[in-house]
Amino acid sequence: MNDIYELLPLDRGRKGGLARVAYMRKLLKEENSNTYTIVAGDLLSPSALGLATVNGTILNGKQMITTMNTLGVDFVTFGNHEFDLSEKDLLTRMNESTFTWISTNVFSRDNNQSFGSSISHKILTIDTVKILLIGLTIDGSCNYVRIINQSSLVNYVQEFLRLFPNGTYDVLVAITHLDIATDIELASKIPR
Repeated sequence: MNDIYELLPLDRGRKGGLARVAYMRKLLKEENSNTYTIVAGDLLSPSALGLATVNGTILNGKQMITTMNTLGVDFVTFGNHEFDLSEKDLLTRMNESTFTWISTNVFSRDNNQSFGSSISHKILTIDTVKILLIGLTIDGSCNYVRIINQSSLVNYVQEFLRLFPNGTYDVLVAITHLDIATDIELASKIPR
């Protein structure tokens, strides 16, 4: 899923809504316990509710973290709108999360490390299949992170994958918040 910063369904309740997602997740988990719920960015902002003030504090995505924790989300990557929040607010939201933030191309501008509690990758083993998860975010303007831009992203990912010798993983899953052209380029040049 991506761009899910609103809780309620659309079209008078006929489309979307996180209650539907929770129900579908429950059904899928019953069918296969190896089902993972992944958000490909833009879960905290922009949101009308996120601008609401509760007990003197602007929510700034807190309602989404509570919802995603309850829903049982497993992994998230950043969307460009996560960086609409201040650094302090985004770090607070990340610390409130019970899910894992995966980001391969977003770094703290101060120390060039993964931003906040995010990790660059995750390897899951399901039966004997090793799945490498990476998270990629579209570049944008933010003064507290450095994002590897799309024009050099394919080369960057190819170089990143060299860190994993043959046999380290069987399948690569990129959780992306990118434009479709970059997704297509990544899939065609890194087919694994």
